[in-house]
Amino acid sequence: MDFTEKTYEELLNEKLESIDSKFDKRESSLIYNAMAPNSAEIRSMYIFLQWVLDNVFGDTAEREYLERIALFTKGLIPAKATKAVCRLESDAPVEIGSRFTADTATFVVIEELESSNSYYNYKAECTEDGVTGNSHTGTAIPVEYIQGLTYCQLTEILIPGEDEEDTEVFRKRWLDSFHNTAFGGNASDYKKKINEISGVGDCKVFRATNPAGELAGGYVSAVIINSDYEAPSQTLVDTVQETIDPTKDGSGNGLAPIGHTVTITGVQGVTIAVEIAVSCTGEIVFDDIKSRIESELQSYFKSLAEEWADTEQITVYSRQAQAAVITAVKEIEDITAFRMNGADGNIILLYNQIPKLGGVTDAT
Repeated sequence: MDFTEKTYEELLNEKLESIDSKFDKRESSLIYNAMAPNSAEIRSMYIFLQWVLDNVFGDTAEREYLERIALFTKGLIPAKATKAVCRLESDAPVEIGSRFTADTATFVVIEELESSNSYYNYKAECTEDGVTGNSHTGTAIPVEYIQGLTYCQLTEILIPGEDEEDTEVFRKRWLDSFHNTAFGGNASDYKKKINEISGVGDCKVFRATNPAGELAGGYVSAVIINSDYEAPSQTLVDTVQETIDPTKDGSGNGLAPIGHTVTITGVQGVTIAVEIAVSCTGEIVFDDIKSRIESELQSYFKSLAEEWADTEQITVYSRQAQAAVITAVKEIEDITAFRMNGADGNIILLYNQIPKLGGVTDAT
């Protein structure tokens, strides 16, 4: 049923046509002036009815009503925003709770890590929810003076922050729940539980071999990718392992069922160096557009990484990479050479690998 077809003009014409033509129905006539406001009012009623109809069904409902439908039908709620956690490295001890600024973001030290390279290491959490903290690495400045501190860096993202789950992503997750029922340690159950852990973007779940190298019941392997669709940090891998199966002895101390032994690993980033030769319009040279070429290739590689969990293995297609570049960088008239890792053609990755751009050089 679609009420959008009930337009004001159609409703007005229906009313006027139902009245004998011997009466004056011209615009500004008594009959016309009586029917026009009524048609507008009924049109408003149809708009409201369409809104009600749309919000009764989860595939068209607005976020507020989609959340209620998903909760009462499948017990699902949108994933909340989470904070980024980074590794902070310093040359002097830092107290838990100390605050540091990096560009426009602020981080709070929440835990001490094992020292390395004669530096102190800590977990530092961004004070803002979402992806804000994911882009801040480099020099960190203490908000308050710290005795003996001369060096302080945010060196890596341990657990990426995530924005609140997008409405359409949540809608898809709700719809998918009807086709892949998560129950009792099946593949869908593991994917659901692992993907709900902060910092995880997606995962692949497989049967695994026992210590003797044989496929056996109860042994499970899961490969994860972080929420930025990059290789996860060891900290994130350890966090997921601790949550799912901390003892790996089948005791069921984590979220894994009794009798299951689960091993968590991270997807591996495979560095791909690109050599490209282009002919450009006017006096444009390679160095003028190099950064834009890199940006487009990074976007293409990330799009492949975003689909990693739903594919058996990623193929990096040379033609697709070239198309991404030449479509976006309008100054390029033609690509005369394109090589990835020194070879022409496509690159086929393993089931647990994603592409990572290793730089772009001029092949002329």
